[in-house]
Amino acid sequence: MTEFISQPTFTFYPHGKVRANFDGGQISSDAGLLTLRAFDERHHLTADWAESLHDARDARRVDHSLLELLRQRLYALCAG
Repeated sequence: MTEFISQPTFTFYPHGKVRANFDGGQISSDAGLLTLRAFDERHHLTADWAESLHDARDARRVDHSLLELLRQRLYALCAG
């Protein structure tokens, strides 16, 4: 464990000590998105939606499929 020796001060709580450690184990801030993606893939929600959309882009210039773009946008919205 690494300890931070210098004591930072906070204007909202000037009289107390702040202690931080970073031994929280294996955690993820996007665990909800992993569950959302598993649900989406199981029920083909975005896949069916992407198939119903018309992609007018030039296929020679496309790096990411419409499905990938749709998923990225929807998951980003869900993540906040």
